[in-house]
Amino acid sequence: MSETRKKPEPQKCRLCGQRHVLRQCRAFLAMKPEERYECARTHRYCINCLAVSHTTGACDSASSCRQCSLGHHTLLRQQELRRLVAEAKAALDKLDAALKSTTHQGGGGGMLRT
Repeated sequence: MSETRKKPEPQKCRLCGQRHVLRQCRAFLAMKPEERYECARTHRYCINCLAVSHTTGACDSASSCRQCSLGHHTLLRQQELRRLVAEAKAALDKLDAALKSTTHQGGGGGMLRT
């Protein structure tokens, strides 16, 4: 007589309390990517693999985003992209402001007098 092994039940989802992994949670999947990212962070899931057993810094998963290959789960991709775009825009705005301030200085052609 062979012994049948049961698959261990998943831990309770930290978002809804049901027994499933986060990536199968209907409430999680219904969120916008930005909300999913914040939810994963708030409930202390690994951002790379969405596990609860470790933090993102301790993740040893070889997996990464299937769209851009960065270190976040594919379900969190758009949030990461928007963050990067916002950072790039802020850097460009800062550079633009710096260039305008140097070209609009009065007299001296922008040269310092000593």
